[in-house]
Amino acid sequence: MAAESTIDIPFGQAYHLEGITQGKKFAYSDEETAPWSEEQRASSMNATSWVSEASGLEITLSSAKALTEDAFIEWYPHYGDARQPATKQVPYPEAKVLLVEAAITNRSDKALHFSGMTLWSEDFKGASNQLNNGLFSTKYLLNEFYGEPSETGLVAYHMPDDWNVIQPGETRTRTLPYLVYRELFKDTAAYDAFNLSRMCLTLADFDPPTIYRLWLE
Repeated sequence: MAAESTIDIPFGQAYHLEGITQGKKFAYSDEETAPWSEEQRASSMNATSWVSEASGLEITLSSAKALTEDAFIEWYPHYGDARQPATKQVPYPEAKVLLVEAAITNRSDKALHFSGMTLWSEDFKGASNQLNNGLFSTKYLLNEFYGEPSETGLVAYHMPDDWNVIQPGETRTRTLPYLVYRELFKDTAAYDAFNLSRMCLTLADFDPPTIYRLWLE
């Protein structure tokens, strides 16, 4: 779905989000849902994840910094242990870890979920004005900040169900991590320069189709 409008928010400016509509409903076209059985349709549409509407979140980006993946592993050695092992045939691709700090306040009178944001830049391959175009936070990086050890003894952490729930009147500072590969850029010179002023975090509103862009510098 292409955005009908784009709202740009300068770095460090608090932005109050109203009437954000998201959900799995918008991941399917009419052609994809047409063959569904009545049972499948009812099960999907009655799920809380089918359509969600949120108003009252206020987001402020406070800092952004990039470091090498090796430097991140020095801080969080468990991340290095949890990765799939590299081989001569399949080495680790070159990447930087981008860490964005966001203060998120719930100005509403009910608990809200913060669903995360995508990293976007015109310098990325395939950059467009499609909703949710861009790079999502990396699961294993998020696990290092907010995950918990698994009772089964697996190396990878798991995320508690309430890790992104913000209560009324509460402010939480969240680190949003992105693993940004050299091959993601149209021109690898842009990867070497890694200009944060050309990057933003985006949030999609599907009704009406709108992109909110919170710039990193």
